[in-house]
Amino acid sequence: MEKAAGIEPQDGHGIRHRLEGALEAVKKQKGYKNDTDLTVDDLKLLCEEFKVIIRHTLKKDFPR
Repeated sequence: MEKAAGIEPQDGHGIRHRLEGALEAVKKQKGYKNDTDLTVDDLKLLCEEFKVIIRHTLKKDFPR
């Protein structure tokens, strides 16, 4: 995503790494081992967090 926007990842932590970190944080907080353990509500909240990360990194909203 950064490459398409002409942005270099900061500190080697590209957007994919940040999104994966958010996912892993939710799994750890909830005590889940697998991505498939996430509930619909977990996924909805995670999607909102992803949008914030993308907006912060790319300086624009995720396309709908």
